[in-house]
Amino acid sequence: MKKLFALAALLFVANVTFAQVPSNLPGNFYFDLGLAMLDEEPFDLETQSRGINISYMYEFTLGSEKFTFHPGLGYGHESYFFDDDITLGKVDGKTVGFPISEGLIVDDVKKTKLAVNYIDVPLEFRFRTHPGKNAFRIGVGVKGGVLFDAHTKVKYEVGDDNQKLKNKADFNLNRFRAGGTLRIGYGAFNVFGYYSFTNLFEDDAFVNFSDDTRTIVVGLTLSSF
Repeated sequence: MKKLFALAALLFVANVTFAQVPSNLPGNFYFDLGLAMLDEEPFDLETQSRGINISYMYEFTLGSEKFTFHPGLGYGHESYFFDDDITLGKVDGKTVGFPISEGLIVDDVKKTKLAVNYIDVPLEFRFRTHPGKNAFRIGVGVKGGVLFDAHTKVKYEVGDDNQKLKNKADFNLNRFRAGGTLRIGYGAFNVFGYYSFTNLFEDDAFVNFSDDTRTIVVGLTLSSF
């Protein structure tokens, strides 16, 4: 129930924020909220892993007003929550998952995750039934990004005290990412999908796990149309 309230609050804030955008501003703002997953998981992840994107895209018409091209700039975030009570570290240059109890005295692990943050450049080609807000749209494109922050976070209990531990490191993550995008919707609401052509982690990042860690994100988009 808390997650549903949090989702509703995020969409409400995004809707109110977009309502303040001047109608004569060229282009649009987009807020994506989705479910993030990996093509192959080196560690057991929970289904609550999520992806968030905030972007601005300019609009160019391509001959007909029904066909448009949208370059932009954005921020991308993904949080991967671990199913087991593990966190990430590096041993002899390799990324490893180790039990939290090996490094901490804990009574209960509430949450453990890997968070990654990117500066993104999205490019989309779109078709719309007609210009204006109340139109059906479908868009395909690509998105490239640069990783500027990565960290693990653990929330745990010791006795009656709630504790947090945050560790900023590279964890052999790829510095760059690129992938394909799909967006379909009507008016200000869309569904979107993203599939990464690059792996989340670098080649040979692990000892006993596959390096095929491409990202998949699917979810909903609210725009400032």
